Amino acid sequence: DAQLRGGRGMISGLALSTISQVSPVAYAPILDQFLENRRSNRRREAAIGMWRMAPSKSKKLILKQLKREKDDATRAWLLRAAAAVAPKDKATVAAIEKALKKDEEPFVRMHAVVAAGALELRDEAMSLMRRGLNDDDPDVRSAAAYAMAARRDQECIGVLEPSVPSEPDAEAKRWLEQA
Repeated sequence: DAQLRGGRGMISGLALSTISQVSPVAYAPILDQFLENRRSNRRREAAIGMWRMAPSKSKKLILKQLKREKDDATRAWLLRAAAAVAPKDKATVAAIEKALKKDEEPFVRMHAVVAAGALELRDEAMSLMRRGLNDDDPDVRSAAAYAMAARRDQECIGVLEPSVPSEPDAEAKRWLEQA
């Protein structure tokens, strides 16, 4: 634990990644302390680990860090972690909605719409994925198509079909067709 916190460079990042991939959820508290690390890459690795492990006890910490996180990639993964840890929580829904409405970074909005697809509150999930389908960025629209396909909900087909003919971006159109 202390060795991890004091570790340098690639070793710490590799250790955080490995913990989240092979360790039981009981090891999640090790990741908790890295959500506030001064290095954005450590915070990002911890957020990815939280998404993978989905430790329910980390909900408050994830949502707290999400509010103050400045790094785009870390914020994106914190949204995914929040949906994995608390898929029925109104604070999670609000954080995803805020990201889809206000975040300027398409990468963050892409992760937000994928996180929306993981929500267990069906109506909120559908509403947020629809918002993603109407985003100005084609990558966000593609991510919305992916989120809808991953959800395997029949209602998604009815939402996706009308979007296909009017999609101006060729790659996003392919995502919509495949979903």
